[in-house]
Amino acid sequence: LEALNFSGGACGGTPICSIPESIGNLKKLKLFSLSMGIKTWKLPEEFGELENLETIHFWYPKLSTLPQSFGKLKKLKSFKKQ
Repeated sequence: LEALNFSGGACGGTPICSIPESIGNLKKLKLFSLSMGIKTWKLPEEFGELENLETIHFWYPKLSTLPQSFGKLKKLKSFKKQ
């Protein structure tokens, strides 16, 4: 899996309750997009284990903090929060 787009609730879908800690297992993930409808405002520390992640887009979520593990995302080229 190279791209993951969570858009729950944006178009009438069921809101996402949380991002699972197991997201760190997606070692080939290059794109992560999160838009409206998430019920939690915290990402797990395991997010930093996405060693091939290049692009992160957050559309609308009110994330209060980013995990300290974000510093481990060495291939990250684009980070957008709107």
